[in-house]
Amino acid sequence: MNQLSSFVYEHKRQAAYFKKLAERGFPASAFLFYGPAGIGKKRFAVRLAAGFFCEGKSLFGCGECAPCLKVQSAGHPDVHILPYEDLPRKEIGIDDIRALRQRLWLSPFAGSFRVALVDGAENLTAEAQSAFLKVLEEPPSRTLFFLITSEPHALFETVRSRLLPVSFSIPDGENPGGQGSDRELGDFLKKDIWEQFKAIDRIAEKGDFAAEEFLKKLIIGAREEFFDPQRYGADTERMQYLLDLYANLRRTGVNRRLVLDLAMLNFMVTR
Repeated sequence: MNQLSSFVYEHKRQAAYFKKLAERGFPASAFLFYGPAGIGKKRFAVRLAAGFFCEGKSLFGCGECAPCLKVQSAGHPDVHILPYEDLPRKEIGIDDIRALRQRLWLSPFAGSFRVALVDGAENLTAEAQSAFLKVLEEPPSRTLFFLITSEPHALFETVRSRLLPVSFSIPDGENPGGQGSDRELGDFLKKDIWEQFKAIDRIAEKGDFAAEEFLKKLIIGAREEFFDPQRYGADTERMQYLLDLYANLRRTGVNRRLVLDLAMLNFMVTR
């Protein structure tokens, strides 16, 4: 399997989605890539950006022509990646967004598109988010935006509402048959209750995204039992309770650990 084939296989759901968008001429121009850290969100966005300049006209770039190599090395004049420095930064400030806005209003240098990619969008300051919102409200023509984050709820709701969300999880190639979530939940349920509470503490400490993913697994587990032919329609209250907890978890300022504790106890005692 070559490098491009391997890349597409790892994220085949997202690749198929963007193939459809490309066939429709990219009706959307601003995207939010969210999911756990380290699973290839930025790499996916960079490969997608390369496709706009690829000499071989490949949707994700061939990875070999001069424009593709420039995009991958952050040296293409029409692809702007924040933060600009190679070293990690805790904040992306309003001056960074102002500089980006100035660059985006220049005519493209080497193609007909411009791409803006913000890696670690959760690090945008409040002022930077407000400034970026104005860019999204009146975007330069033929410009695509990719915001990448493992903490989507760190972004203002007004910013998120301007972005088309694209979720990333464990690559399909590492999850044969799509059973990874089932096994993970099964392993969790085998633990004694004190080990489960410790595991929940670790999940809560990882942030909103990890907490939401765990709660989704409980909801999926409850849903499978709900539609079991032998128990069809049972535990309607449990399903509604878990869904309500999920809605509460998405609000700002909630106690993640408390919500997960309640969800776990509800799931266990009503099984």
